[in-house]
Amino acid sequence: MSSLRRRVVVVVTALLVSVPTALVVAGAPAAAVAVPAGFTDVTLSGGLGFPTGVARVPDGRTLVTDKSGILWMVNADASKSKLTTFPNLCTDSEMGLLSTTPDPAFASNGWVYVYRTVNPGTGCVNRVSRFTISGASLDLGSELPLMTIPRIPSGSSVVGNHNGGDIKIGKDGLLYISSGDGGAGQSFHGQLLNTSLGKILRIGRDGSIPASNPFVGAGSARCNATGTTTSTYCQETVAFGLRNPYRIATDQNAAGTKLMINDVGEGTWEEIDQLTIGANYGWDQREGFCTLGQTNGCTGAPSGSGYTDPLSAYEHTATGCEAITGGAFVTNGTWGGGFDGTYLAADFVCGKIQLFTPAASGPWTRSIFADGVGGITDLTMAADLGGPALYYVTSANGGELHRITKDAAGTQAPPGAFTPLSPSRILDTRSDIGISTGKPAGGATITLQVTGTPGVPSDAIAVALNVTGADAAGPGFVTVWPARQTRPGTSSLNFTKANETVANEVLVQLGPAGDLNLFTQKSANLIVDITGYWREASRAQAGRFEPAPTPARVLDTREGNGAPKAIVGTGGSIDLQVAGRGGVPAAGVSAVAMVVTVTDSAAAGFVTVWPAGQPKPFASSLNPTGPNDIRSNLVIVPVGADGKVSLFTQNATHLVADVTGWFSDSSAPASTRGLFVSATPLRLLDTREPAGSATGLFTKLDTGETGVLRYQSYVQPGAIAIVHNVTVDATVAAGFLTVYPRGNSLPLASNVNWNGAAQTRASLTVANLASATEVAYYAKVATHLIVDGAGWFTG
Repeated sequence: MSSLRRRVVVVVTALLVSVPTALVVAGAPAAAVAVPAGFTDVTLSGGLGFPTGVARVPDGRTLVTDKSGILWMVNADASKSKLTTFPNLCTDSEMGLLSTTPDPAFASNGWVYVYRTVNPGTGCVNRVSRFTISGASLDLGSELPLMTIPRIPSGSSVVGNHNGGDIKIGKDGLLYISSGDGGAGQSFHGQLLNTSLGKILRIGRDGSIPASNPFVGAGSARCNATGTTTSTYCQETVAFGLRNPYRIATDQNAAGTKLMINDVGEGTWEEIDQLTIGANYGWDQREGFCTLGQTNGCTGAPSGSGYTDPLSAYEHTATGCEAITGGAFVTNGTWGGGFDGTYLAADFVCGKIQLFTPAASGPWTRSIFADGVGGITDLTMAADLGGPALYYVTSANGGELHRITKDAAGTQAPPGAFTPLSPSRILDTRSDIGISTGKPAGGATITLQVTGTPGVPSDAIAVALNVTGADAAGPGFVTVWPARQTRPGTSSLNFTKANETVANEVLVQLGPAGDLNLFTQKSANLIVDITGYWREASRAQAGRFEPAPTPARVLDTREGNGAPKAIVGTGGSIDLQVAGRGGVPAAGVSAVAMVVTVTDSAAAGFVTVWPAGQPKPFASSLNPTGPNDIRSNLVIVPVGADGKVSLFTQNATHLVADVTGWFSDSSAPASTRGLFVSATPLRLLDTREPAGSATGLFTKLDTGETGVLRYQSYVQPGAIAIVHNVTVDATVAAGFLTVYPRGNSLPLASNVNWNGAAQTRASLTVANLASATEVAYYAKVATHLIVDGAGWFTG
């Protein structure tokens, strides 16, 4: 089993000549990209030559095809390497390395499909083949040819344009291929069914013919070897009457296979068609909605033609846009608002990304989404951390890869320095501490004033809390977020069953009045213990966080690590030395962050962690709910004067602790490093959602599998750690989840623990990003994984 399975959102491209001036020219410098308010355009990598396609692979890197034959791999830090240079390519005019798309099982088989113009010694042909990527290279010897599409000579030479050149894998798992009509003097091929030119073709990923293709049976034959047949029909054809279907796009969130065709026009119209199996789109008898050569006021298609109308078309002179390129669906919920159900399509000539919106009747309406994107050749919508992102490649400035993201909803606080507190209770609905509301009903939201409570100043901008839910009416969740903001689609802690008591650490930005909201899906009592706060600071000595290079175990009473090898008895406590252990400095530490786990508990109860040498506070840090429970929680706690913390357990249990980082004290030098930026909670991953949706970045983790997430597009550049709530759901048996920096060995540590099947458990997690922006999530047993971002620590 592969170490990762993630939905790969792919864009694949080719070049085209659709207007009197060929597009195969060096990209000119682009002006600043203009995007709508609330969106951001970022250049991810440059020096890509003439990029023709972009494809995301499971580990978060990006494949880019270059017309010259280079297959680039762009890494998270924007560095790039050559996986291969394809030999024997024809690269004149619009020919060359045109597109690539990964197999749905790429994470385990390494397969990619490549569309290129190759000369096997008998002349230039377009060929679709499957190759294998292994490690940092593509194995040219692994080629499995799947489809050959001819280049028809015009006179004594091959013209080289109208290749189509795109490949996509539909929701049905089949391979869709776009083929142009062959260029100058070859326009009639769109209407000939015994050639693969001017068509949308469909084959199995092994090259087989699907039985559902419309032109199989009597009078048909395969066209895979030569692109033509002496029979009446090519079996690969699923739609025809196309000029140069330069790009196709699939909607992976549709119920079935939904595919758009961006067909490049001749001198008048560009059009967008929706695939209908067996459809004839009319080339070379018409263009757009018009008889060939007509413009505004056209009389429509020839009478009785049976041609399928496009969804939309735009005219060259009226728009200044003359060569449609890449396309991408904007599915419902992707960006919300007026973007639901729309379609984006780029144009190489005018350098715009256009937005097409369904109309109540008639063609989809056209507006401009982005301008100044240069010679854009391809784009795709990718499920990305922090929300869906639009990736595109452009020939401008020597070839660039860009990403457009929608700014996260809500707000982020300015950076702040931390002041730790010995835990103290500021809310308990069972005893009217903080609020006199009684037990909140299911669906209720309460607002808690935090600033002004003992120890919390009026200028605090964020707080660290241990939030506990008790006496729950049934399975459900609790969400904590800044007051006076819309409740986010996230959770802070989760009940698996009725009457369960669950605790979780929450780092949360405060509302404008120093308050926050707590929502409970099911009726439950809510308890909050504050453990520290942040004040705004541009640099600081004390209160700066330093993540552990990798989680380190500093306590395990089962093994005699940090304490005697014995269960901690009922009402018992231990003092744990943390300063000078597990990577924590021996001096200069004000507080530590560590995951505390109870295991082999004798009965329901609680554990309290506090600074050694101080009286035990009226607070709790985590709660076992019965005999043999296994449960974890992140604890942020000041260290005592001797560098120790104390742990008390109400009922007998083993205790385990893994350090994930620490906070500086006033002896540290002033720096901007390690300040906390608290952001409105945002769902980044949910493997329960369909692969390819806004948060369905990869599927449910199998037993022993590791998923990897790249946080470059969520945190600020240089961030050294991410703060996120990590939840497991639908567990198959007792197990644990370990979160650690990708590239490190799996540490002896855990972040979330559970003791059986069908459980939902959450634990706030701080993960090191200092050496990379990628975090690994190892599941001991199969489980769904949900990740909600809460902020980051600055570099």
